[in-house]
Amino acid sequence: MPRFYYSGKNVDGQVIEGHLNADDQTDLETRLLDLGVFLQTHRPALSTLRQHLLCRFKSSELTRVTRQLQILIASKIAAVEALQLVSDQLKDKTQRSVFESIILQVESGRSMADSFKDYPILFDDLYTSMIEAGESSGRLDFAFDSIATYREKRETTARKVRSALAYPLLVICVAALVVAALILYVVPVFSSMYENFNAELPMLTQQVVGMSGFLRENLWYLMGGVLLMCGLLVATSLNQKFQYSAHMLLVKLPLVKNLTTKLVSARFCRTMGALLTSGVDILYALQVASRTTGNAYVANAIEPAGRQVSAGQSLTDALEETKVFPRAVLRLTSSGEKTGQLGEMLSRAADYYESESDAEIQTLTSLIEPLITILLGVVVAFILVAMYLPLFELVGTI
Repeated sequence: MPRFYYSGKNVDGQVIEGHLNADDQTDLETRLLDLGVFLQTHRPALSTLRQHLLCRFKSSELTRVTRQLQILIASKIAAVEALQLVSDQLKDKTQRSVFESIILQVESGRSMADSFKDYPILFDDLYTSMIEAGESSGRLDFAFDSIATYREKRETTARKVRSALAYPLLVICVAALVVAALILYVVPVFSSMYENFNAELPMLTQQVVGMSGFLRENLWYLMGGVLLMCGLLVATSLNQKFQYSAHMLLVKLPLVKNLTTKLVSARFCRTMGALLTSGVDILYALQVASRTTGNAYVANAIEPAGRQVSAGQSLTDALEETKVFPRAVLRLTSSGEKTGQLGEMLSRAADYYESESDAEIQTLTSLIEPLITILLGVVVAFILVAMYLPLFELVGTI
């Protein structure tokens, strides 16, 4: 028997919420009436496990679903029917049950935005805020179009970053494997050969052989230590104070400051532009956009901007006081406030800084690749010289 989440009122007018098993809506209404509750809204209840399974919903798949909803609603198809068409295409039962729940709620008279808010794992504040603005303005198709466009651009940027970093990471992994193979397998072969010479090995060779022996004898302990360190690092990274300190360093360290500022500016401007263009209130847009920067230090710096804007200060002045955003962002924000096109100007700023970030990441990776190759060559040459040095000395004594 299905389990439903319900909301209703009792005879005293008090709002009653809870979960109840029932065959269908009629059976649920009957069971609630027996309890003295008049049903108002209901939806299928998802278990905690099934809610966590929603994390499997890929970002790209949600973007595709959003784009489909935009196309269907723009084609004058009713929202409920559009949701049903999208739901029918989903293969995952948990994901389909989410959309079936949303359909039931919308059919019962609840707004689409409120229905989506029940599943924050899938639909964040930005998503639901833009739907709410679209429903208020009667431009739901425009809202879904803005969400889909926003997500597509964010995913394109993320894909470019992953692609740019993939090759350097591959080179680092290969380099580590090569060095490990030399130390753990090649060096011991030379070491056993030199033992038969009954001659004192050069200091450099002794050091490499000693390091090889230490690693071979303590390999499992070292691997356990590395795994423990990784676990501690992951646990520490979840600590808010650590995140704040690490993110502050990213904004202030000269080597990464420029790139971090561009990435943060692109994310902030993209979110603000999408929300303001959809008609979301600027104060709420600031609150949501600060959380999408991906940087706790910047989010904390933006927080006072909302209070300053509500007190009558311009957004440009409020953002300037954060000491985070480049002059180009502030100039475009000022221009947007003067012309009444703040959302469009911030979207342009996002386009500019996304392209700037891509170019800088490409430059950095093009520098990293030869540096890794050179470093690998130096390490391999050092090990080989250390291993062949006794042979050179032996040949010299003949």
